[in-house]
Amino acid sequence: MTREEYAEYNGLRKKGARSKGRAVKKFDADLTGSSTVDWRNLGAVTKIKDQGSCGSCWAFSTTGSIEGAYFLATGELRSLSEQQLVDCSTEYGNNGCSGGLMDYGFQYVIDNQGIDSEDEYTYLGVDAECWAVAASRVVASIDSFFDVESGEEGQLAAAVLTQPVSIAIEADTSSFQSYSSGVYDDAGCGENLDHGVLIVGLTENSYIVKNSWGDSWGDGGYIQMKRGMNICGISNQASFPVSNSTEPSPIPEPTPGPQPGPQPNECGCSVDSVAMCGAFGMMCCCGENGDTVCMATDTCCC
Repeated sequence: MTREEYAEYNGLRKKGARSKGRAVKKFDADLTGSSTVDWRNLGAVTKIKDQGSCGSCWAFSTTGSIEGAYFLATGELRSLSEQQLVDCSTEYGNNGCSGGLMDYGFQYVIDNQGIDSEDEYTYLGVDAECWAVAASRVVASIDSFFDVESGEEGQLAAAVLTQPVSIAIEADTSSFQSYSSGVYDDAGCGENLDHGVLIVGLTENSYIVKNSWGDSWGDGGYIQMKRGMNICGISNQASFPVSNSTEPSPIPEPTPGPQPGPQPNECGCSVDSVAMCGAFGMMCCCGENGDTVCMATDTCCC
């Protein structure tokens, strides 16, 4: 893929004043104690997704951190709708496939009182009209969100230890685009933030980052990025939502399995056969060929 084609994937908007929203909470905890976690192994991360040629990276970063926050609140992992964010959050400053910001997405979900599932509001990869019926369906919700202090890697790591975190990075370098394995540490990757992704874990020396370019990119869709050098501006624009939900969305009852049919009586007649024969004043009896017959007699083969 050419650099120009990759540029279509990078749909992060420059951060500015929101046209609608609330005061942002600042996350100011710092790293103490254990410094490693992998939220994939703890059930808080959905499978790798593919944004296609739509510049909706911000929407995938937004849903990824909401998926993690909601899982931690309820124990239920749901794949959420990026298309809903693309279509319905323009009033908050997002521009669909032409770019957006994760914080704007969080505020939309808060005000909408939740977000629909990917299964119900499926991803199209193009700008479309907001589907109001689906947008009113809620399978996961958040209550607030926090911004990590820009440039503070200690605070970023502390946040990742609590849950998956949305971040913005520079992703227009050929070294990033051609990454396949190992710890990415190209000091030439600057801080021109143009791509929204999701930190899903920490090792002793790297961030585990989930991308939205499909599982054929990178290391199965992921990249490990070196800690301690603010690589690609990784700590400059980090944020994460909080869900205080105490109940998961309803899970359909399992479909009942086959139930045993009526038990035969002593001579092989089913309860239904006995009732049918009885309606005609007859007895249900066993026929010569092993079948059942209705007979006008008080006695039969049994």
